Amino acid sequence: LQVATVLLMQASQAQIQLDDEDLVEFINRLRLSILEAYTGIIIGLSDGNVLHLFAPIVDNVMQFLGYLSTMESCKDEMCLQKAVALLGDICQQMGQLEQCRPRIRQQMHQPFVSHLVQEAAASTDSQTREIAHWTQGVVQQLISS
Repeated sequence: LQVATVLLMQASQAQIQLDDEDLVEFINRLRLSILEAYTGIIIGLSDGNVLHLFAPIVDNVMQFLGYLSTMESCKDEMCLQKAVALLGDICQQMGQLEQCRPRIRQQMHQPFVSHLVQEAAASTDSQTREIAHWTQGVVQQLISS
């Protein structure tokens, strides 16, 4: 877990040069893989009843998601969709752990969370809108609990 998450964190710091369309496409594919990997790790750790091991990594994941909420990230539709889904997974899975709930609740109050969800909710893609609606629901449920 430690080696994989260090590699994911390093990969998530790749920068985009806006004048190189091929590089932008490559970075978005890389980001998509990173987002899917984090989701897989969360689900796997949850299934193994050891999700608490992911708690030290959440801040870095949220920092990555915060960057993706900015315009300069040049994320594509799939990255937006997977980023919002990952937010929902973190909220739903980590929010169930009593020892993690206060920290996850605090993380979900960051302005970029609602910005990403709202951006996804305004998407022309129905699946992205559906994921945004689900994520918004699990965030609201955690915050109000």
